Amino acid sequence: MRIGRIDRLTWTLAALFLLLLTLPAAALAADQGSEHYTATAVGIRGPVGGQSFPVNIYISGETSDAELQELSNLYAEKGKIALRDRLSDIEKGRMGRADRVGVDVALVRRTQTDEGQKIILVAVRDQTFFEIRSASRSTEYPYVWVELTVDDEGRGSGEIIFPAQIRFSDDGQLEVKEFGLEFFRLANVRLR
Repeated sequence: MRIGRIDRLTWTLAALFLLLLTLPAAALAADQGSEHYTATAVGIRGPVGGQSFPVNIYISGETSDAELQELSNLYAEKGKIALRDRLSDIEKGRMGRADRVGVDVALVRRTQTDEGQKIILVAVRDQTFFEIRSASRSTEYPYVWVELTVDDEGRGSGEIIFPAQIRFSDDGQLEVKEFGLEFFRLANVRLR
């Protein structure tokens, strides 16, 4: 009789454990927002030349003109480290390789073009222990810059630049400077 209770308890705990495992995935999927783009990243130069892998991009919000102005003022007053720290706290989506967790998207800007729209995404990238330990120059390029050009159906192409540096011009426009190591083209961009 006691063995039957233990079996039921074991099965109940196992079912509860499996339910708890699926809750974060469901919450993450719901939290990803209204747009999900997939693409294939193809390495163009550097150590990634010739490599390709699938990419997921989730957009859950956009950076307003007021937010962009606030970031521009922060950059002008306190510099690039304060900007990086502030961007680390913002979540407007998520992007990364399909087989990895990815990074939070901190800045999303969208402009209309003749072909559809141009979407710029900026994320604070993860830096390797080797970069930080050796005080590599690439630590001064703490961002990932993604630029998508999509038509009205959400199909198009794009590029990924990382490591990248961002800055604001005198008139408050966002600019990118690439470190020059890794550059990817995004092919088969699709809105899911």
